[in-house]
Amino acid sequence: MKIIKFARILLSIIIFSALNIPIARAVNPPTVITSNGGTATFLASTGHYYQYVANPIPWTSAKPAAESSTANGMGGYLAVINSSVENSFITSLVGGNAWIGASDEGNEGCWSWRAGPPSELGTFTSINNAACNLSGSTYSNWNSGEPNNSGNENHAWIGVTGTWNDINDSLTGSWGPAGYVIEYGGWRDSTPTSSPTPTSPTLIDQNPIVIIVSGSLYVGKTITLSTNGGSGTGSISYSSTTPSVCNVSGNIATGLSTGTCGLTVTKNGDSTYNPISYSGNLLVQSGSLLNQSSILISISGNLYTGKTATLSISGGNGTGAVSFVSSNTSICTISGNIISGITTGNCTV
Repeated sequence: MKIIKFARILLSIIIFSALNIPIARAVNPPTVITSNGGTATFLASTGHYYQYVANPIPWTSAKPAAESSTANGMGGYLAVINSSVENSFITSLVGGNAWIGASDEGNEGCWSWRAGPPSELGTFTSINNAACNLSGSTYSNWNSGEPNNSGNENHAWIGVTGTWNDINDSLTGSWGPAGYVIEYGGWRDSTPTSSPTPTSPTLIDQNPIVIIVSGSLYVGKTITLSTNGGSGTGSISYSSTTPSVCNVSGNIATGLSTGTCGLTVTKNGDSTYNPISYSGNLLVQSGSLLNQSSILISISGNLYTGKTATLSISGGNGTGAVSFVSSNTSICTISGNIISGITTGNCTV
C-alpha cells in the first residue's frame, strides 16, 4: 500500500475592498419613510429626523397632524428649534413658510414650545416685558421687529430665509403658512411603555472550525490536537470515532493500529453562539516516515471581494498530492488552486 504523506500550513491573506478604503456604516439611515407617505431627513447633531409637509393648514390643525405621524417607530411633533445648526438644517428643507411648535397663546408675550417631549417644552422668549418664567433653551431667530402680535398672532412659522414670524392661525396668502415641519425623535420619552417580556437571546452560529494536528500519527505514538476557527468562549473537546485505531485524551491523540483514525472536535456554545462540531480523518501509519521540508503558500496577487487569485506552493518533498482548504468560507472560498474573495477580512488557507 502506498502511503501519501501530506503537510498542512496556514496562510493569512488580507482581502482588500475594491478601492482598499475602509467602509463606513452609518448608525442612523440618512432618510426614513414616514407614516404620512413622506420622507424625513436625519440631523446628526440632534439625533432626530425632520420632514417638511407642504399643506397650508392652520397651526391648530398642523399640531395634531404632526403628532399623528410616525417615522421608523418615532413619534412626530411640530419642530422645536434649539440651535442655529438645527435652524439652518430645517431652513434647507422647507419650501415656504412653515409652522413650527412655538406659541404664546394663553400667555401673551411668553413664547414657549408647545410640542414634543417634556424635555423640550419651555418658555424661550419674553416680549414687551411680559412676566415669563424662562426655561430650557433660549435660542430664537425672530425676524426684525418680530414677534409683534399684529392682529392676534399667537403661533410661529419659519420662513425660507430661516427667520421666524408670529402669525394669526387663520392667515392665508403670501404671509400665511405653506406647510409645517415635523420633528421625529425623543417623543417616546414622554409616553410610559410597559416593560418588555423577557425573551431568550437569539444565538448565532460560530465561524467554521477545523482540527489542526502537530504531525503524522504512527502506531504507538502521539500527536497534539488544536483548532482553528470557531467563535466565542465555549470550551473545546476532542474525541475519537474509531477507538480501535486511535484514542484521544484531552488534546492528545494516540495511534493504536494502522488505518483511518476518525477525530471530532466540539466547541461548546456560550451566551452568544451555538455549539459547533467538526469531524475529519487521519491516517495512522506503521513505522516512521521522514518529515517533509517546510511548505510555503504563494498567491498570485492581492485578493479583492468578487475577484480570484491563484494559489501555489513551494517546498515539501515526495509525490504526495497538494490541496488547499479555506478555514473562513464566509470570507473566501477555494476551488482547486483558485481562491475567491467573498468579503473583506482575514482569510486562512
